Amino acid sequence: NAVLLPSGISILEFGESLQLSCIENSNIDLHAVYYTWKFNNDVINHTNSSLTINYYSPDSVEQGGVYQCCVQSLDMILTGTSPKVLIAFGPLITEEPGPVLAMYNDSVELICKATGHPTPVIEWYRLSVETNVSNSIELPSSAFIEKTITNTTETSILIIDLVDYDDFGYYVCVSALPSDSFIYARDCCNSDSEDGSAETTE
Repeated sequence: NAVLLPSGISILEFGESLQLSCIENSNIDLHAVYYTWKFNNDVINHTNSSLTINYYSPDSVEQGGVYQCCVQSLDMILTGTSPKVLIAFGPLITEEPGPVLAMYNDSVELICKATGHPTPVIEWYRLSVETNVSNSIELPSSAFIEKTITNTTETSILIIDLVDYDDFGYYVCVSALPSDSFIYARDCCNSDSEDGSAETTE
């Protein structure tokens, strides 16, 4: 059988890297095997026993998904396929709102954008104290939110229509992985008849 380490679910935060290692745990000569890798069920161009994933830029989240490795002896006698593992990327805010000067009855738009895998969700808070979300108060009654979601990015726009004198204060956006992330991981990474198996060909 082949084993892929670390197993299960790994969540990378921005600035981190992770090395996946494909290990053949039978008694065959490691010099007489070759490796193939799958990413989201597609074979990728990588033939080493380890694969390094970096989270150094927002574009890195495209590497988030399900990985699997296969170890095969050169004589094709033994093939071991690892269980699937999920690599998730913690949310990274790539655009955040700045200071806004508004007049009475103006319309104000505050834009927040976050990327990650799975696609993060964004929530808005109005604070009575600048840095303490626990002291949040209700958003203005005239406020509403528009969202745009792509494969790995959510853009959230908080719109305050007809600004009133009481609407001044601190508005912050907070991003997080969706609450069903681990349900998604369980569903995609459960073992099936092909995972973790070793095949012998006569």
